[in-house]
Order: sequence, then C-alpha cells, then structure tokens
Amino acid sequence: MNRRSNSGGPMRPERDWRNVLLAVVGLTPQVVTETLYYLTQVREVQVHEICIITTVRGRELAEQLLLRHGEGALHRFCAEYRLDADRLHVCPIVVLQDRHGNPLEDIRTAEENEAAANAILRVVADYTRVDSVRLFCSLAGGRKTMSTFAGFAMQLLGRTQDELLHVLVRPPELESRRDFFYPPSQGDFLATDPSGKTIHVPREEISIDCAEVPFVRLRNWLPRDVQPGLLSYSELVAATQFHLDVEELDLRLELQTESRILTVRWAGGEKQIRLQPRQAALLHFFLEHAGEEIDSDRMQALLPEIDQLYQNTYVRGTSRHSEGWDLTNFSNNLTRLNDAIAESGLPPTISRLCRVDRYRSGGYAYYCLRLPKERCRVIPSP
Repeated sequence: MNRRSNSGGPMRPERDWRNVLLAVVGLTPQVVTETLYYLTQVREVQVHEICIITTVRGRELAEQLLLRHGEGALHRFCAEYRLDADRLHVCPIVVLQDRHGNPLEDIRTAEENEAAANAILRVVADYTRVDSVRLFCSLAGGRKTMSTFAGFAMQLLGRTQDELLHVLVRPPELESRRDFFYPPSQGDFLATDPSGKTIHVPREEISIDCAEVPFVRLRNWLPRDVQPGLLSYSELVAATQFHLDVEELDLRLELQTESRILTVRWAGGEKQIRLQPRQAALLHFFLEHAGEEIDSDRMQALLPEIDQLYQNTYVRGTSRHSEGWDLTNFSNNLTRLNDAIAESGLPPTISRLCRVDRYRSGGYAYYCLRLPKERCRVIPSP
C-alpha cells in the first residue's frame, strides 16, 4: 500500500518549529490563555500562532474578553509575562458555518455537528500539510462534540510532532470563573463575585496543569492519493477504516482472463468466482484503474476502453460483435458484477471491500474500486 509518512519529516531543532496553538472554544475563551500559559511558562515553548474555532457567540466573547486591543486578556498576558506580542500571530477567528454558509449560533442538530466536524477537519488538514508546523490542539473548550471532533481530526491527520492538550486549573473553583484567564505573574488573584464578596486566592495555590493526551496517529494509513482537505469528516473516517480493514485482512484480487475467474484472497481464506464476459471485462477495467475515482463524464470517454477489453479478451470466435457500451448497459453490468461478488458466498466484510462503489456528488456520478492498485492483479491469457 502506497501510504503517506506519519511525520512531518525529520524532527527539527526546537528553534525551527512554527508552533501553532489550535483551540476549539465555546463560551469560555479562558482556555486559550490558560493553554498559552502552560505552553510558554511551563513547557517554555515559543508559540508563534493562535487559531480559534468557535460559534457566533463564542467569537463575540473571544473578541470582547481576549482580543480587545490593549485591554483583552491575551494582550494583558503578553505584557505581564513579557512576551513579544508582535511575534504572536492571532488568525482571524474561524466561525463554524452550516452547509449553506450561515454562521452557527450553537451546535445542537446532527447537521450542525456534521458541519462542525468538517470545519475542524479542514483547519487541522491545512496546518498538518506544512512540515515545519507543530500543532498543539487544545481540547478544553467548546461543546463536547467540538473537542471530540478536534481529537479525532488529530488522530486522523496528526503527525509525530503534533500534540493534544487538555488544561486543568487549580484550585477547581477558578475553573468556572469568567474573570480568571491565567495565573498572575505577581500577587494573588483578587475578584468580586455578584454578591459583592471578595474572592482571594493566594498565588502559590494557583496552577495550570495539563493532560498531554496520547493518541494513535492514523495518518500513515491513508493512501497518498487521498486529499484530507477535500474530504468531509465522514468520508475521511470511511476511507481510513477501509484501508485499515484491507491491511488487516491482507485482501487481494486476481482476475484470470482465460477462465474469467476472479480469485479473492485474504488472511485465512480464498474464494473463486466465475464471471460472465461483460462483468469480467468491467472488473478488468476497474482493476487497472484501482483507487481512481472516475466521474460520469470521464467514464463516458472511457467506455470504448471497456468495449475493447470485452471484444479482444472476453469474446471469442463467432461470438464477437460490434455492439458498443453506453452508460446504461455499463450501469446494468456494474450492478450484475457487484451482485455476483455479493452473492458468491464471500463473508459480507470481504465482499463489501471488493465491490465497485458508485455514488453521487456535485451533480456527478462517481465510480471507484477502492482497493489499492498493488493489491489488484490481472493475469492475461498465455
């Protein structure tokens, strides 16, 4: 299987990384400065860039409480801890949108969750495309589904250098306070609650702890022709699971043109299926184009190639004829081919991986045998 590298290249000296803090944020933008405190003051990492993903209301709070020029908590943090604010780039806030491009006020419905997953995946895909970027993804903010999607996006695309973080504030009563953003560099934390009571927490009792969350990196199981930024979250999960299943089963397809026998081999089993001439020609074509997603326009242009395979390889003697292929008989024979595989007695898990998929997207029909090409073989007649 032609897989991509799991890392962003050789590990670099610390000074050569571009360190990016990616934070999914809900109504508590404090997680940004709390995580920044942990990275810069505890880990002593120079953070170069901050990217915030949130909803409409989350953006309003982040702009008001964190980013207000000269007054926001982020500016106060940089001044208090003597960080060069000019070297810390804050990206425009990424506001989640529905499939029609409308900004999301909240994430509640299945459709809104799907949109959130896709947006988070695109951001992670963009950053992990750059070898020199080291991504620190905070899971502490936003709805649970947002942090879950961020964690899974990192699992799908994260590289050796990328990290998942979840900050914890001590003492616990500070976690729920809207006016706590980071431990003060000097002095105690003083605030007034709504009843007018003064809150006093000694500096030595305040700390930011962090769970550096280990995760399995699946990026190297993606074939090189998969472009994560162009797939939805669900599509990328399906593509990854497909290739994990293929590798685990060590699945291989072999078509003998003389006998029209398809041999399906997998770890612990083998099955032979005799195909009709048209289905054999169709499978022959897809084995040679394994892994390619072919849209209906291109398929129309490739029908003569299928017809040539059919006439020259699978029809003999007086049976030869000049009837060509169109998309209708192509579609009918594709159904028969998939039915022959499904009804052959193969275990359902195996037959699902052997079928030629067809689906619609953007007004086009697409066709694909998803098995990697190196696992497909055509044995010509002697």
